[in-house]
Amino acid sequence: MFIRIIYLDPPELSSNRVEDSEERVLLVNPKCLVRIMLEYIRSRCNLGLYTWFDLCDESGAVMGLFDMPSYEYPTEKFQNGGTYYVIVIKQEKTKQIFPQVNNSNPLHAELKERVRRFLDGRHSATSISKVKA
Repeated sequence: MFIRIIYLDPPELSSNRVEDSEERVLLVNPKCLVRIMLEYIRSRCNLGLYTWFDLCDESGAVMGLFDMPSYEYPTEKFQNGGTYYVIVIKQEKTKQIFPQVNNSNPLHAELKERVRRFLDGRHSATSISKVKA
């Protein structure tokens, strides 16, 4: 099993960032501990130690890898041969979402909006379930 991960080199928010960073593809076998997979992605994609990132599919569905226990295997979250995108999330007053694709790529704005809707929907679903309990 493998997945394709699209990312920018250098990443957005990097001090080495140029206007049009190069989009790259990283092949990853998700049949391993999620902790190992996350550290491999962080290392290969040049993401900072304290950078909050995750993966999403083209629909904007966030995989929630940091929400998983570090000893679990994330294989059920991925489709074999699927393409996923690195997103960086910066928490300030509001969540800022930075898809790691070129700004000139039409998917950049679409992913940003899709991920925002996904996260807002997940947050309100959690709030509703807490109210019902």
